[in-house]
Amino acid sequence: MLADARKKLMVQRVACLRASEPCVRDADIARDALFGRRIDGDVLVEVVCTRPSGEVALIRQAYQARYSASLERDVSSRTSGSLNEVRAAPIA
Repeated sequence: MLADARKKLMVQRVACLRASEPCVRDADIARDALFGRRIDGDVLVEVVCTRPSGEVALIRQAYQARYSASLERDVSSRTSGSLNEVRAAPIA
């Protein structure tokens, strides 16, 4: 029963992400990577480092609008070590 509920929620989440604007989708994905069960550095690198700078600016704006928080500050406060270097990427 619990597994079915999780699957349903996952399907709903995927459908919502697919229907979102790309910058909003990426903001949500970055937020999940930072505040999910564990910090997912691979996802953060994918979102922050593989997008053109114009798209990263839109992701930052969407993140701010949706979560009333700065993507840069959240990455800075939630990461450490080599993952903290993501801050030096285009989000800063």
